[in-house]
Amino acid sequence: MERIINLSMLGDKIKALKTAGLIKPSLAARKSGRSRDILHRLENGGDISVAALLDILNASGLAINIVPKGFPTQEDVRAIIHDSDEPDETR
Repeated sequence: MERIINLSMLGDKIKALKTAGLIKPSLAARKSGRSRDILHRLENGGDISVAALLDILNASGLAINIVPKGFPTQEDVRAIIHDSDEPDETR
């Protein structure tokens, strides 16, 4: 799971979700009661309110997971352990 620590990274993630079809701008705007301009600003790393962000994510069936900035998540640790269990073919 990637950590998003600034507006630019958040914008990139929103763009990726849109490209993957997980956020549909017209539907998200209509269901959240927010304008498409808000979503456009979000995609471009612009500043929007937390309430607007949560409304858009909720309307898209998404949520925020808050984790400590400097520590790996359980998913990160599992991935590291899984990778270390695989044989290294370069040796």
